[in-house]
Amino acid sequence: MPSTEFVLATSAFTRKWELTITSRVDTGEQVNPDDCKVYQIFADNSANTADMYLKLYDTNSGSGVTTGGGATGSTDPDFVFLIPGGRTIDYTVVEGFLDFAVGLRALVSASPGTSDATGTTGYNSITVELYGTD
Repeated sequence: MPSTEFVLATSAFTRKWELTITSRVDTGEQVNPDDCKVYQIFADNSANTADMYLKLYDTNSGSGVTTGGGATGSTDPDFVFLIPGGRTIDYTVVEGFLDFAVGLRALVSASPGTSDATGTTGYNSITVELYGTD
């Protein structure tokens, strides 16, 4: 069977944000302080067997994300993406879907959904690359 190669139009991306997350920060990591759009997410969770979750917040302030490590925290993420254990994953996003009007903060957690009870304690680092425009 012949193989097919798919190449994204990388000229559409003007920014690449790269995060290596070794432990959870309760307020998330500042990715971009202003409005931006994300079109592609690449995440490497090959060093862990457990599923992890990338949570994205539309805010430019650490005080805007208060997960506090509690069972639910007090800030729900705007978007949550599964990063399967032992794998790398690549999400390509429809234009306009991941639009952050204020700013972009990111958090990786072993807790699914909007909760953040377990953070990343006890897990190996995860690399997340976000491609988009600001």
